Amino acid sequence: MVVENRGGGGGVIGTEAVFRAAPDGHTLVLGNNQTHGTNGALIPGLPYDPAGFAAITLVARAPHALVVPASSPARSVAELVELGRRPGRGLSYASSSAGSSSHLMSETFARRNGMNATHVPYRGAAPAAQDLVAGVVDFMMATWASVSALAADGRIRALGVGGQMRFTDIPDVPTLQELGYDYVSGDAWFGLFAPLGTPAPVLERIHASTEAALADPVLRGRLEAAGFRIETMPPAAFGPFHQAEVLRWAALVREAGVTLTN
Repeated sequence: MVVENRGGGGGVIGTEAVFRAAPDGHTLVLGNNQTHGTNGALIPGLPYDPAGFAAITLVARAPHALVVPASSPARSVAELVELGRRPGRGLSYASSSAGSSSHLMSETFARRNGMNATHVPYRGAAPAAQDLVAGVVDFMMATWASVSALAADGRIRALGVGGQMRFTDIPDVPTLQELGYDYVSGDAWFGLFAPLGTPAPVLERIHASTEAALADPVLRGRLEAAGFRIETMPPAAFGPFHQAEVLRWAALVREAGVTLTN
């Protein structure tokens, strides 16, 4: 397998290249909830159809956590909401990029709770997390993989975690679903896609190879240590999952009132 990184445009450039490639199983894309979910609702004139791919398999999920600097006075989600509601106070939140899952989830969280919160987009999760540590911004809805090391060092504090399960390394931190904020409970996800029309036996063979690779304990351990949850699905299950995610993220985009231009 040869990896060709084609960055830019929120994943549009690389994803479009696979969208237009021959459906022979030799050109794949590692898509995610942005390239194959939110981009369709965010970017007018998107040069590919997020639903117009052959779904192969889910690879992993990256759960989110609502995090604040260690210096923050907020010790719980409720306290953060109260700070954001104070007249004249105002908070700021970081995201890995405009239109990312962290942006959409944070904006929905702020709007539903009547918070005065300003979005500060960054070029990636790393610089956003560093400004969070420094107290430049007040909170962030970040994938746990991008901030777990900072939490372990005591430089940031997690108030709630996304998804349906607590994280094993911070078992005392409740899920946002437990706290009643289920509308911002979700995972970023990563999956393999091929051009539409790729033969079903080819998709099945790639899925089986992916499962075999992810069963390797060394690889699996490295991914899990980085904050990812390994999860695979056969094409027959991943296809419906992906279609449902397109609709779910589009609804979140509408609620957050976010639009982008490509």
